[in-house]
Amino acid sequence: MPDGQPYNDRELLLRIADGDEMAFRELFDKYTPRMRPVIRAIVGAETVVKDLIQDVFLLLWISREKLPDVQSPEKWIFRIVHYECYRWLRQQSVRNRAQLQLTNSAVTAHPLSNSTEEYSRFQETAQLIRQAIHSLPPQAKKVYQLRREADMKIDEIAHDLNLSPKTVKNTLTRALQAIQAYLEERGIVIPVFLLAYFLQ
Repeated sequence: MPDGQPYNDRELLLRIADGDEMAFRELFDKYTPRMRPVIRAIVGAETVVKDLIQDVFLLLWISREKLPDVQSPEKWIFRIVHYECYRWLRQQSVRNRAQLQLTNSAVTAHPLSNSTEEYSRFQETAQLIRQAIHSLPPQAKKVYQLRREADMKIDEIAHDLNLSPKTVKNTLTRALQAIQAYLEERGIVIPVFLLAYFLQ
């Protein structure tokens, strides 16, 4: 392929299936801006948009061995988006709203699998991420939670905890490294940018 020519979505999926994190980042950067308004329109809650985007891409990464079989990447990715939104709404006990908003695009089976294998791996990975966060040193855990869960900006966290913004940034970087190391020790490899997505 000539230098500077972008890969098409099908080629990206094939590269991701081989574990190519650069291709995964390229797909993430391409689809995230398009997914945001769709998710926001379906769930009606800005606060969970990042959660659902991360869930979609985490599922995609965990199930990457299935990617060579995907013939229409865009349609397939947005089926996952719709399914994840519907699942979230169902968990929030607003199933009727989900059915109304999803209308014809609602899916009855997850596009990634006909079984629960991927969801078991997804749930296991999500649990390990929670454990990794819980195991952080107290200050790192506090900084991470304020940025991730309270959605506070770096300067706000620095002011709230009486730290310099640089200390907050360094603490977040070390927290991400610790979370990634915790996962890798347990055989889970997730591209660090996906973990860092919440901290942007």
